[in-house]
Amino acid sequence: MLAIEDHPDYPKWSDALDQLVAARDAMNEAKACGHTAELPRLQAELERAFAYYNKVSDEIVD
Repeated sequence: MLAIEDHPDYPKWSDALDQLVAARDAMNEAKACGHTAELPRLQAELERAFAYYNKVSDEIVD
């Protein structure tokens, strides 16, 4: 069994994870700073990043 780092699609998966973490961090920072006007846009960004991460993860598993 290959380690995840050895999988040929690891860079794509790692990028998707980085996007998800960045979107989550931006959302948390906006909430913490009281930037409520940005929350709908950031929520949509987080949802897109999560969907992309799930898609890439599913492709790797298949």
